Amino acid sequence: MPTVYDEVSKYTQISLDTMSQEDKEFFIKKYNIEFLNATSNQAICFANWQSHQEVIYEAIEIVNKKFGSSVPKTASASNFAEYVEAVKVYAVAISGRNQLKGLKGCVLSQVSPEDYQDAEKTYVAAKKIIDAYEDLGVDRSKVIIKIGVSWESMQAAKKLFNQDKIQILGTMIHSMEQAILAAEADCVAISAYVDELDYNLDPSSYKDVPLSEHYGYNLSVDIHKYYRAYDIKTVNCVAAQIGIFPTLALAGVDEMTLPPVTLTKILNTPLPADYKGPQLKQKYTPEEAGPKESYFSDKDTFYKKLNANATALKRINGARNTFLKFNSKANDLIKTVLEELKLI
Repeated sequence: MPTVYDEVSKYTQISLDTMSQEDKEFFIKKYNIEFLNATSNQAICFANWQSHQEVIYEAIEIVNKKFGSSVPKTASASNFAEYVEAVKVYAVAISGRNQLKGLKGCVLSQVSPEDYQDAEKTYVAAKKIIDAYEDLGVDRSKVIIKIGVSWESMQAAKKLFNQDKIQILGTMIHSMEQAILAAEADCVAISAYVDELDYNLDPSSYKDVPLSEHYGYNLSVDIHKYYRAYDIKTVNCVAAQIGIFPTLALAGVDEMTLPPVTLTKILNTPLPADYKGPQLKQKYTPEEAGPKESYFSDKDTFYKKLNANATALKRINGARNTFLKFNSKANDLIKTVLEELKLI
């Protein structure tokens, strides 16, 4: 009997939303899945490092060599925060390097959204992650950097792609304006969040809502229509998916990055008997998609429209706060490891 996964994977590339090598190997061996990419964020990396502190050990060893005699001996040292940040950047790259094996495409690592409305800081942070990957012997062509979409961050994204040949995925997308802006900034992909991020942190709390009332699903459909109508090459990779029915209804988008819990669900859920095939078409007209818009050179209009969308703002701020919380937890974990190793 065909499953929901069987149907979705006919029309959509499947990526894995975790840095867990164990989960990746399980799905590859048991279900013979060929994942395109593996994605991460601050929450995913923190979970990986909790289970695999050897990632942090390796990062510490690398950073200690780089800092040399400047390695801080106490947490009160003036350069301790800089040191912890360097360890964290290398730990991100080590987790990604470890997850690359068995993938057809790339690993994705996310810039912390703390300064996502600062173009220069976003640019520098993305470069640091790529530099760490290349120090580990991973070519930048196998890495995509995730950047939360603001008008400012997309100015950095365009520079990173065109000047530095660094691939960018625009993330934390909760509005059409962000999706359009990210495409104009030459992002190779975007990720609109389908379900609320809280459900991804606690899948047991998930509650189904009718698709007609499902904000993330309807936004993802609108983006799909717009990109198809205007022949936009940026990949529409939907993310933050927990529900089975929105996932099935989005069959036909370019790519989905699915967490292990969702993959398990759809691999073991029979295709509904009344299912009549994909709802999404591969071609749409401008009349179906709405007028073409542009924001890359129009900061005021971008923020005017975005700020009028209360749901989008709530979701963007919620995602940012969640990632910053896990970023802080990662800092604390690194400090604890340093203490356990008696390095501070």
